[in-house]
Amino acid sequence: MEAKKFRTIEMTRKIRDEHAQQLAGKSHAERIAFYRERARKMENKLPFLLSELAVARGGKSDHSNVDVIVNHIREKRVSYKKSK
Repeated sequence: MEAKKFRTIEMTRKIRDEHAQQLAGKSHAERIAFYRERARKMENKLPFLLSELAVARGGKSDHSNVDVIVNHIREKRVSYKKSK
């Protein structure tokens, strides 16, 4: 089975450009709200994406690891908010 190749630089630039168009003329608060909503959606998808990655690499999906990762992200988010 041939490994799937990703064009990460092109993907990143495309996402950046789409976000720039969507955020043009928006206030700072609107931009923050936009990215918080995107982060929330990604957090909801994270367990599925990680389990798919594990399966694609030939392993089994281990949801206990997913929980540890999600909790770590949440802790970092809280500590970051407190530092501001």
